[in-house]
Amino acid sequence: MGNVQAQVGRVGTIGRRNVEVVKYLGEGGSSFIFLVKDTGTSQSLVLKRLVANDAMSMELITNEIEFHRRFKYPSIVEFVDHQIHKGRSESEVFLLMEFCPGGHLYDNMKKMGDKRFSVEELAKTFRALCVPVQYLHRQEPPVAHRDIKLENFLKSKSGAYKLCDFGSCVEGPRHLTTKDDRRTEIDIVEKRTTAMYRSPELADIEGTAMFGNAVLTEAVDIWPPFPPEGLRTSKYSIPTGHGYGKDVPELLKRMLCEDVDERANIDEVLACCDAVLASQPLPKRGSVAKSTSRPGLCGFWEMRRVNTRI
Repeated sequence: MGNVQAQVGRVGTIGRRNVEVVKYLGEGGSSFIFLVKDTGTSQSLVLKRLVANDAMSMELITNEIEFHRRFKYPSIVEFVDHQIHKGRSESEVFLLMEFCPGGHLYDNMKKMGDKRFSVEELAKTFRALCVPVQYLHRQEPPVAHRDIKLENFLKSKSGAYKLCDFGSCVEGPRHLTTKDDRRTEIDIVEKRTTAMYRSPELADIEGTAMFGNAVLTEAVDIWPPFPPEGLRTSKYSIPTGHGYGKDVPELLKRMLCEDVDERANIDEVLACCDAVLASQPLPKRGSVAKSTSRPGLCGFWEMRRVNTRI
């Protein structure tokens, strides 16, 4: 792409929109992100530019487009349009989406300095992040995001956080029956997910996902709660003197359970957040009515990282 700053001021067509590049915002993985303006309405939008240099990368990008376009939900960043430019050796893909001016949650938490969330603030924030995850898990078949982290929650104009980045999504349980299946899945996981937020079964390529607890853990402590390679066992520690009582550590315990059948699903996690907000005891294990959400799909490794600013 050359000098990304040189793209500022360029005008182009993305689907049905004519846009002008206003500012280079940064990069993530294999993408470049720009703030653009709709030349017809002056609406601010975000343009994500990706490159596909082989059939597999093109398939992954196509899946991202299809998932994002399909998810129409208040707490999910709105998909606007896309454009594909095919070349001889590679294809450029442009995704146009809602602009969330408040930045991502991790940066906003760092701006808090030494301040920590109150129990109520923590429960409210974490609950808001769980809602779009529940929406994904209630799809038919259920969808696992597989890259839930604070950086993928963006603060919208209204002040609400919205989930973004659907390049790692998969539908339903992953059945890896051959060495080629496992090898392909390992390659996808390594390229499209963040190591320190992978569930034990994802880290070992033996199951699906449960990223959520790292979110809660990091909201409590601000620093990433697990080693760079990800947590592969249920061995972890909660800082002493955190001041969050017994319910937040108990919720973490339920979400960090290594056994996917014992791990809390998204519905139980939301019920626990509601209990904390109402100053009520956490619901007993197994007492929350299950929706179509499955423990192994959310299990709440898919929501593990905001719960960490203890």
